[in-house]
Amino acid sequence: MSNAPETPVRSPSYPVWALADAVTAVRKIEAQYRSSNIDREIAAKIIGYSGLSGPANKALAALAQFGLVERAGKGEMRVTARARAILHPESDGEKQAELRAAALEPQLFRDLQERWPNMIPPEEGVIMHLNRKGFNQSAIRPAAKAYLETLLFLEEAGGSESHGNESGEGAGTGVVEQPQPDGAKQMNTTFSPAPAIAPPTLVATPALNRVNMNITGNRVQINALLDINGLRALEKKIQALKVLLEANEDMLDDEAEENDPLLA
Repeated sequence: MSNAPETPVRSPSYPVWALADAVTAVRKIEAQYRSSNIDREIAAKIIGYSGLSGPANKALAALAQFGLVERAGKGEMRVTARARAILHPESDGEKQAELRAAALEPQLFRDLQERWPNMIPPEEGVIMHLNRKGFNQSAIRPAAKAYLETLLFLEEAGGSESHGNESGEGAGTGVVEQPQPDGAKQMNTTFSPAPAIAPPTLVATPALNRVNMNITGNRVQINALLDINGLRALEKKIQALKVLLEANEDMLDDEAEENDPLLA
């Protein structure tokens, strides 16, 4: 009786950064080199690494997986037209379209989007799904984190531009929805133009159960007028944000231990 060979454990191909971090990094490269060719080692130094290393190569690969950089000869790369459209858009609509295209460029992210279209699924659901796919255990949580943070960035980039709505609907940078099945949250995929100048300290009475949420690094500022249903929905959103922020702190701690921190 012959023993069948064991099925190898697969590791999903995914960007180690969420889209927001990738855009921040490519902005630094584009500011110095525009769309000209750049040596990969120089690019790694621009985004905060001492040179080419395992973490640096993964970071540059993340930019490529989102379609923000491309190969340009041996050991060289360049910023893509997509990245320049995001950084210097001719219109808000162009920027939002390119951001969404970048977010769904990684094959794994497209697969997860088909599984849960137009919504931010619970982290537990994504992890369980990747487990069933037979992916390497060490890669599952980082992949889920990168995907969920990318969806949150997309939602904030689009949903936060609704201050100018005359009816008052959609005021704020995030919308508290009624809870979806299994804790999922419906994504706001409608992108409205931003006003030319947003008052930095605007104080207004928010619409009922609409949340004005401003996320900066690991800090969250919230302004809302809620009833009991809105409070319950907000609790779920805060729990999801806590998971992502705590995971982000863990990742930064790991990078610091490797003595390869990414500059802010």
